Amino acid sequence: MSYKISFADNGKGLIFKRSVGSASNSSDFANAIVKFFQEHKSSLAAIRYVYLDYTEADKLKLSNDDIMRFVEVAKIIALENNQLIVAICSPQFENYCITKKWEVNLPDEFGWETMAFRDQKEAFDWLKKVVKEELTFT
Repeated sequence: MSYKISFADNGKGLIFKRSVGSASNSSDFANAIVKFFQEHKSSLAAIRYVYLDYTEADKLKLSNDDIMRFVEVAKIIALENNQLIVAICSPQFENYCITKKWEVNLPDEFGWETMAFRDQKEAFDWLKKVVKEELTFT
């Protein structure tokens, strides 16, 4: 498996970690996210933050259609929780550009606060500041 999805901070957070980019299928990742949220629908309201971690990902091969599919996945999630704080860490330049495309395509009515970073420490620091709680990310 090229990704891992787990709860953090006693259910306040979700960590999505993608460890391989080009060798993995973006549709599989999107489907896994949808399935995870369907299985944990009752927990969605308590989630304060989501951290998408691409620090170990190879070059992501996502088309504009793939990016819009991830926007559609976000719409499903936003129906359950429109106050998420989302940080994305994507150190590789091409991956960072892809995550920014996703971020700018999110509709304002989602109510989410999002930010993409190229540095993990900056992403964690921003999340701690915006969530305004002590976070361990474990």
